[in-house]
Amino acid sequence: LKQKQLSLKLNCEQRYHIIADATQLASAIENIINNAIRYSPENSAIEILLTAENNKIILTISDQGRGVPNNQLEQIFTPFYRTAQARDRVSGGTGLGLAIASKAILAHNGKIFAQAASSNKEFPGLKVTIELPYPST
Repeated sequence: LKQKQLSLKLNCEQRYHIIADATQLASAIENIINNAIRYSPENSAIEILLTAENNKIILTISDQGRGVPNNQLEQIFTPFYRTAQARDRVSGGTGLGLAIASKAILAHNGKIFAQAASSNKEFPGLKVTIELPYPST
């Protein structure tokens, strides 16, 4: 974060407790955050929002990078898939991080999906959303 002068904004109004494999979920979230850091331009922000609604915990991680074309948003969760933009850079990625994240989330009966983070044409960013079951008390 320091090398690129990135800021990390966390918005979490309360703590949530779920029964889960902490190692698997931590790995999934770490992979998504690492991607956000890797593809964010210098002096930009990564936003993390954690909420609960409709018996789900919802975690979103948004960056301000170049984003992913709409027709590739589902494919980025496939093992070894890398967008042309990621292949053109010396990013060091293998195309496994989001596939690992997806597998971990699905193992917890959750959902993971991606979309543009903003309507900015040059830097739409990427917003990855994780939804996990969270029974109401």
